[in-house]
Amino acid sequence: MRLTLRTLLAYLDDTLEPAQAAVIGQKVAESETAQKLIERIKAVLHDRQLTVPPATGPEAKIDANTVAEYLDNELPSDKLADVEEICLNSDVHLAEVAACHQILTLFLGEPIQVPPTAYERMSRLAPERRVRRRPRRKKPVVERGPDELHHDDEDETLRLGLPLFQLGGSGFRRWVPLLVVVVLVAALGVAIWQAFPDIEPVRVARQEGTSQATGPSGGEPSGPGARPPVAEPPAGPPAQPPVAEPPKPEPPPPSEPMPMPQPMPPKRPLDKVPTNEPNPQRRQLGQLAAGRGSALFRRGPEANSWERVAPDAEVASAEELISLPGFRSELRLDSGVRLVLWGNVDEFTSMQALREGRELPVRECALTLHAPGPGFDLDFTLHRGRVVLRNAKADGGAVIRLRFADEIWDVTLGDQRSEASAELAGLYLDDMPFHADGRGEGPAILCGLFALAGEVQLKVRYQTMALPPASLVTWNNIGAGMLGPYPMTKPPEWWLEPEQAEAPEAKRMRLAIGTLAKRLGQPVRPLLVGMLREPESAPRRLAVACLVALDDVLPVVDGLASPQADVRDSAVAGLRHWISRAPRLDVRLYRLLQEQRGFGRAQAEITLHLLHNFSRDDRAKPETYETLIAYLQHDRPAIRTLAHWHLVRLAPQGRTIAYDPTAPAAQLEKAVLAWKKLIPDGAVPPAPMPEAPP
Repeated sequence: MRLTLRTLLAYLDDTLEPAQAAVIGQKVAESETAQKLIERIKAVLHDRQLTVPPATGPEAKIDANTVAEYLDNELPSDKLADVEEICLNSDVHLAEVAACHQILTLFLGEPIQVPPTAYERMSRLAPERRVRRRPRRKKPVVERGPDELHHDDEDETLRLGLPLFQLGGSGFRRWVPLLVVVVLVAALGVAIWQAFPDIEPVRVARQEGTSQATGPSGGEPSGPGARPPVAEPPAGPPAQPPVAEPPKPEPPPPSEPMPMPQPMPPKRPLDKVPTNEPNPQRRQLGQLAAGRGSALFRRGPEANSWERVAPDAEVASAEELISLPGFRSELRLDSGVRLVLWGNVDEFTSMQALREGRELPVRECALTLHAPGPGFDLDFTLHRGRVVLRNAKADGGAVIRLRFADEIWDVTLGDQRSEASAELAGLYLDDMPFHADGRGEGPAILCGLFALAGEVQLKVRYQTMALPPASLVTWNNIGAGMLGPYPMTKPPEWWLEPEQAEAPEAKRMRLAIGTLAKRLGQPVRPLLVGMLREPESAPRRLAVACLVALDDVLPVVDGLASPQADVRDSAVAGLRHWISRAPRLDVRLYRLLQEQRGFGRAQAEITLHLLHNFSRDDRAKPETYETLIAYLQHDRPAIRTLAHWHLVRLAPQGRTIAYDPTAPAAQLEKAVLAWKKLIPDGAVPPAPMPEAPP
């Protein structure tokens, strides 16, 4: 969840879910700007000198309808930034939006609950009576002086049209206030009596001789209702017979106990679009198409356990599926939609396409299928990687719900010729360093939706757009959100697949993928660990990528100290890819190094800092290069590998310096001297020359 003005207001008014409130609270604690904005919001809400925003004129920037749409999250995305900018620059508009949000929170979040018995008791307080109305007598006209008329006008204004009560009238009018007080006291007594129906009056038996006042033996009274002894009356004339008292009315039967108050309904967040949670039901949705290039796994019940999905086997909702890097796994769903989990490896990716943003650094494809709701042919959450969507229905369009990073996109494929693709990847940018306490910023999440062929339509919240063929829509969680659609001169290179123009490394990787596909009947983890010792480079690099995809990162950590340079480079790239998949995975790796591989706390922290990028300011400091050169002789081979990996990218001139992090100490010393000659203490390397286009 991003920290915006609307989420900040929801955080202050306590309308967020506990998990979301914790995230926003952490971001507020880390942002001095957010803290100052909170203080400003509190100040403008208590400033009685502020007026209402003007409705007309040049200062009328936003109206009441715009404020309502903003608070209901129905404002178009292109106007959100304008409204928040106006509020941040104007105390009047900020107070208006904050006060409206606060009032709606109280009104919608805390409805008044009136017990049903309250209505019944209120109705019993004043039973119906028939009042005989007397005919109204015409009031005689009395001549008054100017002073009396003036006094009457003032009374008329104060009493708001009610009949005038004069003190100097008849005697009845003088007693009206006292009668009103008596009636109110009586009504209050009746109300109190009605409120305690279970209290019964204490009945005392009238003494008639001694038979009712004494116990069985005629002595002291006994029993729970007995009275204390009463002295005998003196002798004299015979007492008159007691006058019979009228029977007392029976007390009303006790009323039913008051029902317990119902719990208050949960508050409805005002700044959040009503979420459409996925259906957790497990249901068979289709089957995996048979093919040599398929390597689909489902997550098992135990941690980091995976089960291979056999060709033609059924696939169900509510389970995570992964297609290994370089493999394509096609799901033929019963709804008529074809879903291809398109695995990728670095050898199949054009660096030029990465630099231009036409492709994302994707590898394995991981997703979770959901039971689709009414009106949808497919519902799934894309965790990472690339998918291809095809409409194979006999007639009509296919409606697909795509979920990722708390976003919901509805993609409609108009006919059987329609195809689209989605890519999702995480990436740590230069200004996102590692924090061992877990308070660091998570990776940037990047998503791209390609319209490949046919009729493709995209709906995001309340906005619907048609995507022409060879167009692209992008999204990220660090900028403006969704952008596009942008036209492309041609479809992506991976879609065209010019195999005849592939580099030799890509052809060798295809052979390694084919070999692994034939051996996937074996237990996958021992198979991949054994491939790290293959004589060829392509199988070793493929094994590292597959281990990372299956969350088995400890063998990859060991690969940082491998005698094979390609395994070390693949391990660096694989670990950087793994920690970028989700927030706090770098903290998890930091702990694994200490618990499973014996790293000290300082060593583990250095390792994770080197798995992140250096900021622009750090790259301009001589201390950065002095530290990296010193790390070339560190006790941990993993730290030596990572330091050299950064140096050859920050100073490409050093690629000619022979360096092996597993070599003896003498060779390490020789390489360090060469690096210090290239980058002396107190200096920075010259800027690298721009690469020539391919």
